[in-house]
Amino acid sequence: MAMRDNSISPKIRNVVLASPDIDVDVFRRQLIEMGPRRPQFTIFASRSDRALAVSNWISGDVDRVGAADLRPYASELKQLGITIVDTTNIKAGDALVHNTFADNPEMVQLLGQRLSGQSLDKGAYRLGIF
Repeated sequence: MAMRDNSISPKIRNVVLASPDIDVDVFRRQLIEMGPRRPQFTIFASRSDRALAVSNWISGDVDRVGAADLRPYASELKQLGITIVDTTNIKAGDALVHNTFADNPEMVQLLGQRLSGQSLDKGAYRLGIF
């Protein structure tokens, strides 16, 4: 929508991507194309997501945003207004470890906080928020 209209509606203030099956380079390019006035992004990601591991393999070993190790890029992502919730060490409720954001009560609460516009920065670092 942002690329088509060359802008993002000011009504859209928060975007949550949960286990996103998006090529890392495509995501980076799309962020740049959105320009500096983009919504706050929150990404729920897990390096142990088996569904995204299969997608990675199918795509020719291209990292998926939802399974990439984003920790080395934490400061750059924060400057871009992107919050990462690393769910790698959170107990998953499904065999593919793909739905942790929806199966774990603590993750559901974080999701609700972010969607209501609240910051996730306070006291949640033990959950891998950066």
